[in-house]
Amino acid sequence: MEPGDIIFTRPKSWIFNIIRRITKGEYGHVCIVTHTISKHIFITEALPSGVDVNDWIWHKMKDEDYIVYRNTKASYKEIKKFIRRTVEYHGTPYDKIALLNFIIGRTCFGTDKAVYCSELAYRVLYKYKLISTEFQTNPEKISPKMLRDILEADEDWEVVDKKD
Repeated sequence: MEPGDIIFTRPKSWIFNIIRRITKGEYGHVCIVTHTISKHIFITEALPSGVDVNDWIWHKMKDEDYIVYRNTKASYKEIKKFIRRTVEYHGTPYDKIALLNFIIGRTCFGTDKAVYCSELAYRVLYKYKLISTEFQTNPEKISPKMLRDILEADEDWEVVDKKD
């Protein structure tokens, strides 16, 4: 894995299983590779405790299924900006209320002062034009499934790793 990769995971926690069921998606969580040191892969992810950096090893130890997407057209400079902005989200609160948007099927809840996992990835990807503008949507309603569908449809992104 490399900085800038987007990882979709299938955590075994009940909250992520609910998200998968409601959104009819295969994966319930999204994280972003921000840097690597030696054999450690560090990810930024929005969790109920807020946006934080974690070692990918914790997801691996939990034996979670995952799929990794990489932008094959972005320059080193573009990826570096994307990573810098992602890291700036550290400490941002988790947007628990926005999850209600998935349940009711429309956008009524949420704020740009708090984010959940797929919203974080979408906001930064869109800001740095690493996804096509044709995929513009309200960030407060972007589920992991919707984000994965966007990456699947965008020819600049490809799957580089997968564990089922």
